[in-house]
Amino acid sequence: PSLAPSLSPPPPPSLHPGVEMGKPTHFTIHTKGAGKAKANVQFTGPTKAEAVRDFDILDNHDDTYTVRYTPVQQGTLGVGVTYGGDNIPKSPFNVGVSPTLDMNKIKVNGLSDKVEVGTDQEFTVKSKGAGGQGKVNAKITGPANKSVPCKVEPGLSPDNSIVKFIPRDEGTYQVDLTYDGIPVKAYGPGLRGGVVGSPAPFTIDTKGAGTGGLGLTVEGPCEAKIECLDNGDGTCSVSYLPTEPGDYLINILFAGSHIPSSPFKASIKASFDPSKVKAWGPGLERGRVGESGDFVVDCAGAGLGELNIEITSESGAPAEVLIQDNGDGTYTITYIPLYPGTYTITINYGGQPVPNFPAKLQVEPAVDTSAIKVYGPGVESRGEAPTSMCLTLPPSVTSSSHYI
Repeated sequence: PSLAPSLSPPPPPSLHPGVEMGKPTHFTIHTKGAGKAKANVQFTGPTKAEAVRDFDILDNHDDTYTVRYTPVQQGTLGVGVTYGGDNIPKSPFNVGVSPTLDMNKIKVNGLSDKVEVGTDQEFTVKSKGAGGQGKVNAKITGPANKSVPCKVEPGLSPDNSIVKFIPRDEGTYQVDLTYDGIPVKAYGPGLRGGVVGSPAPFTIDTKGAGTGGLGLTVEGPCEAKIECLDNGDGTCSVSYLPTEPGDYLINILFAGSHIPSSPFKASIKASFDPSKVKAWGPGLERGRVGESGDFVVDCAGAGLGELNIEITSESGAPAEVLIQDNGDGTYTITYIPLYPGTYTITINYGGQPVPNFPAKLQVEPAVDTSAIKVYGPGVESRGEAPTSMCLTLPPSVTSSSHYI
């Protein structure tokens, strides 16, 4: 008897999600023993519009054909396979095409940051509008890197999944969730922000994600140069170089879909140069207890940064410091020391020290007794008879009546 061609793997049944809209897929036609003829495939979508794109039939010259295509309509796709003009068994096949995967639509509810040992815990993964196949997997790791049993069950609606587990030990637990087997994640300071002119780094981790192309773009006020290094362990080290301040969007796609939290929003600040900060004024040269001292800090040529000033005594007691923004890139600094002695003035701009600081400041007492002189018979050891003495006070010391 003659043999009919077959498909491998068998196509999924009707209404069962099989492929994803906009994502390339393929199947194989086996023709061994069916004789020599031409294989052909026709697609029928839910609407009269084009059902697929990038359609191709590749003859492998081993009695098999590989059929590649990308579905562009959501719903049931009819796949008609003919060989020599005749339908093969079970053709046409019905393939469920799910919506394009959008990881940003996935939400997690009910996952508390504090749970009680030995009690049933559960949280919900909501995937409404996320598309894809809708398969949720969970992996929970407890203290000492110990695996924690967990179950993923269907929720009350088709796009909800319930994750259940019981924590047995005290400590920190890590919950890893995947959707349609995509565990790709990205992390690093460059996904949150950076400084103009400095590389903003981050890492993309694709370990366990299977095969799929990695896409990366950076959108912002300027075109940022991107560098990507494959570390050979399933991770990539990435950096981009922003040349203008503002908000940047980092788009990271795996297998044509955004990974969780993509696009990331990074705030890039203007660069600064603390070496161009200058400070001057009498308050940097001397001080007196209870009296205000002042000086000026000029940041006009240093770029955008945060000015921070501390003035502390040897014992660690801080002086009260007031920073007044003059609106022209300069700041007037006023301070009041409460104790005499040596103080340290620290000036940081953008978290970095400016030239010539920290610096020392000598704070004098409110009254300087070193210039006061006492003389007369009253302070000389010549007997016990009533006597008198004179006090000579410097101009800086004011006095009313003094009795000794």
